[in-house]
Amino acid sequence: GELTQLDAGGDQFVAGVDQFGATFCINKRDVESAVANRSIPFSSVGSRMRYYSCGPLGCWGVTLAKDVYHRLNVKPTACIGTSWTRVFGKFQSIEVGSDGRVFGISVTKQLYMR
Repeated sequence: GELTQLDAGGDQFVAGVDQFGATFCINKRDVESAVANRSIPFSSVGSRMRYYSCGPLGCWGVTLAKDVYHRLNVKPTACIGTSWTRVFGKFQSIEVGSDGRVFGISVTKQLYMR
């Protein structure tokens, strides 16, 4: 499918969501070779999200039901990670800064930072 949301993930990796909510990422090494080869080898994270953002301390996603999850054990060499931890709240979107701070806009239009 076509990506509808893309996140650069700082200098770690690239991640995004397609029009069906499927979540994908590219490891740091593969991003570097994709630039040279003009081919993008996305890996499926295996989850349905409406928004997905990554930073130096991991990735965060907002599901289609607007629940928030933190992806565990995400690394530049293993962007898929291992499992999810649910975080309290309902959010429209979430973004991770290159310093690891997480910003989110709740369903009630409130801005949060973690």
